Amino acid sequence: MGDYNILPTLIVGIIVAVIIVLAIVSLVRQRKKGGCSCGCEGCSGSSSCGSFKASKTKM
Repeated sequence: MGDYNILPTLIVGIIVAVIIVLAIVSLVRQRKKGGCSCGCEGCSGSSSCGSFKASKTKM
């Protein structure tokens, strides 16, 4: 007949690939909108807000 042991592996691989593609598409869309990844789209220092948050927590 055929070897169907590869079918579950193939299905899981396809699901993981779809999740990765969706994550990349989401990141690209977010970058095109001009937002930063830390949730402070409206701040003037959004390009360095990650380092600002880190220094703020050290105080």
